[in-house]
Amino acid sequence: MRRTRLIENREVFLAYVLANCKFSTIEGLHRRFPLVWKQRDQYKYYKHVCLERPSLKEEYKLKCAYCLFEASKEDSIIFNVLFEELYKQYGALYKQLKKYYGRSKLISDTGLEVLMKDEELINQSDLMDVSIFDFFLEKLEVQYDETTFFNQLKVTYDGIQRKILDFELDIDELNYQYFKYQLTKPNSITFKRVKHFYRSYSDYLGQNVVDVLNDKLERCYQEEKLSSHIQWMRDLGLIDQHTVYRLTITDVYQLMTLLLCTDGDNLIEEEGASIEIGDLVLPISELEAFEELLNELLPYFVMSQVMKENREFFFRSYTLKDQMISKQLEKEVELLKRDLKSVKETNKLLKLSLSEEKLNQEKMYKLQLKQLRSNLMTTMHEKERLEKELENLKERCAQLESIIKEPSEAEEQVYEMTLEQSVDVSEINKAEIMIVGGATPTIQKLKRILPNCKYFEVDKKYNDQYFQGVKFAILLTNILNHSMTKKLDKHCPKAKKKSVTVTNVDLIIEEIAKFI
Repeated sequence: MRRTRLIENREVFLAYVLANCKFSTIEGLHRRFPLVWKQRDQYKYYKHVCLERPSLKEEYKLKCAYCLFEASKEDSIIFNVLFEELYKQYGALYKQLKKYYGRSKLISDTGLEVLMKDEELINQSDLMDVSIFDFFLEKLEVQYDETTFFNQLKVTYDGIQRKILDFELDIDELNYQYFKYQLTKPNSITFKRVKHFYRSYSDYLGQNVVDVLNDKLERCYQEEKLSSHIQWMRDLGLIDQHTVYRLTITDVYQLMTLLLCTDGDNLIEEEGASIEIGDLVLPISELEAFEELLNELLPYFVMSQVMKENREFFFRSYTLKDQMISKQLEKEVELLKRDLKSVKETNKLLKLSLSEEKLNQEKMYKLQLKQLRSNLMTTMHEKERLEKELENLKERCAQLESIIKEPSEAEEQVYEMTLEQSVDVSEINKAEIMIVGGATPTIQKLKRILPNCKYFEVDKKYNDQYFQGVKFAILLTNILNHSMTKKLDKHCPKAKKKSVTVTNVDLIIEEIAKFI
């Protein structure tokens, strides 16, 4: 949060102070902070009439200074740079503030009254002094009591703010700016009088004054030898034969108002015939002088209006011709050229060094690749040898398993005798019964006794049709995995299931018989 400011549009008044600097100073700030000028439309008072000037160069200085102060609210670097410029013009004031208030960090009402002028703030110069004072206090980080004196200052300022915004406006009934402002008020006496004279003069001419003056402008545009003002605007590309400026009724009102404010020394005062224009009676000499001035003023007025409409065009296209700045820029260009030459030489050396480094790296990579390929061939040979050895071991293991799995004839007879006495094998030797899991020797024995049953063994694959027709599932839990039960649930969701923990074949068959 910025500190509370002494006046609302301090930046406008500070801009007037900074605009007194040389044009090269403002242009240097512009070049240093180009983004500020590019964003000028976002600032509150940029397009205010108080910042407009007949000279576009002076207007550019004033508006650029204003934008810089607006940007300094959020950018401390710009703030410090602007402080240095103001310090050059008001160094004595800053030294006085720093001497008396640089340590206290607080100014009382009494202190403010001592530093401020006693008379009321009623002009531009006083408010500029107040703004500079407040700007310096902010630099010193000095605060002040916003009590009685501050409130009085605010009340005084609020009462004159409208006048001060039109800096060069003296409230004089013969002042063109004052009358021009009155033309914006349809109910004002000035507006009614100008409008009445316009209608009377149009009746006298037999056609609207706007059409008469536009016809004159059209002839100016088409003449072989153009007036210097029209030619100047044409050279800039602001107007051409196809696109010309056309006066409006508002423009004519302003023209007439300007002529009414013109010094009367140019009018020929002599006794003679008079002429009636509506309910007005004017000497012919005054009417002729009025029309002559109107014709002379017309190209100047058009030029000013075109410049106003193309003000931003001028600001964008204006190029600096200050010799000191140009020389400085030339020096900077020469330095940049030298730097560029040095960079090119350094770049050349780096390229040579990089090329040598690249060759060395390529040689090293080739050697490493050759070594890796050799290691790969050795590894592949070793792999083939181990695979052959693994196959031999698998064959030997299969032979041993077959020896273990084959039961003796005596055992088979015992099984048959035991089963015949206790269980009717034919009742459970059916395809609708599936035996899931179990050790391989156990399954081999069950297959001899129950060959018609289905077997879902570990590490064997079965298609989906194999599970069709299964109504009962015997789960041998000693060797069983989750994937087998999941697959069984998927293909045989309605089959009745029984878990059997015993490993003895006789007991397994008895459990099956009990379950079925």
